Amino acid sequence: MKFFTPTAQVELCRHATIASFKALLDSCAIEDNNTYFINTLTGTLTVEVNQSFIMMEQAKPQLGKKFDDYDSLSNLFKIDKSQMGDINVNLVSQAASTGL
Repeated sequence: MKFFTPTAQVELCRHATIASFKALLDSCAIEDNNTYFINTLTGTLTVEVNQSFIMMEQAKPQLGKKFDDYDSLSNLFKIDKSQMGDINVNLVSQAASTGL
């Protein structure tokens, strides 16, 4: 599969991949309950197709900055801290990416 923006080809577009497999499944071009392999600029990826779901292989998450206080999160999302619920919850937010 190849993916393009208005100005250039890109390595991968996950949403377009899932949508393409859904269209292929709906048009009976591929079979349900099967595993497929696609070649992209990021390499060969596995896609599992089932009527209930279409699941695509992803890269391992690359973890980034931790946001361990509500001041950082409220600034990041440009919302008031009062909109963020209970600040006594012991969870730490962290940036993460599995791709482009």
